Amino acid sequence: MGLSLAFLGTFHVQHNNSTVTCFRVQSARALLAYLAIESDRPHERAFLANLLWPDTPLEQALTLLRQTIHRLRSVLSGANENEYFEVTRYTIRLRPDLIDRIDLRRFETLVERTRYRLHETATLDTESIRWLQEAVNLYRGEVLAGFSGMGSPPFEEWLLLLRERMHNRHIQALDLLSEYYQLHANLYCAGEYLRHWLVLEPWRELVHRRLMQVLAEHGRRDEALRQYATCCEILRRELGLEPSLETIELAESVRNDTLLARTF
Repeated sequence: MGLSLAFLGTFHVQHNNSTVTCFRVQSARALLAYLAIESDRPHERAFLANLLWPDTPLEQALTLLRQTIHRLRSVLSGANENEYFEVTRYTIRLRPDLIDRIDLRRFETLVERTRYRLHETATLDTESIRWLQEAVNLYRGEVLAGFSGMGSPPFEEWLLLLRERMHNRHIQALDLLSEYYQLHANLYCAGEYLRHWLVLEPWRELVHRRLMQVLAEHGRRDEALRQYATCCEILRRELGLEPSLETIELAESVRNDTLLARTF
């Protein structure tokens, strides 16, 4: 029993196995998210005040910070006000040793662990694949999906960079999983991960090619050609571009049943 925090997708907090919803103001959610994700160190009060209320005079912003921390401590800790937060005259920290789970931290750990294993061994084993599958399952959407209304450029910049980093980790996981399953002739799983990737980046021509290859290898020639048509439509609509020569040649190989194994 303890504190479980989910930031991939919509903001979700569980405390002692019960969902917490009474944060009232967006600044409380923002502060909790920042302190949890950046819980490896204490943070200066003045920095946090400027992060959330940059256009407010510092003394007033520090007052808002104190009020927000008090609200969080009341919501999360009940009678034991000091349980989750280390609060000093100058700094504030959310204690990582008392947090049961942060989905974003777990997600990033799984992907980085796999990348390290791949660097060390130059191959993916079944344990690495399980790590990647867990990571993909954890990624319910972009970090703090739908989170808006703060009106704070410093916080929004931090969130934008964090979303970009997590998005890239997610793409890395999908790339590794789809490649692994294609190499091991599990074309169904390879196709599913490639489709997942295209939902996130529909303009990614390389992924369209890989999916065309998988469908063709699976004997689904007509679907591969429909995927080519979809690729052409998206490239023209989104980027004003025609498909590359490599993509055109792949489509011709599929159409003429002359497809050979390719390395993308």
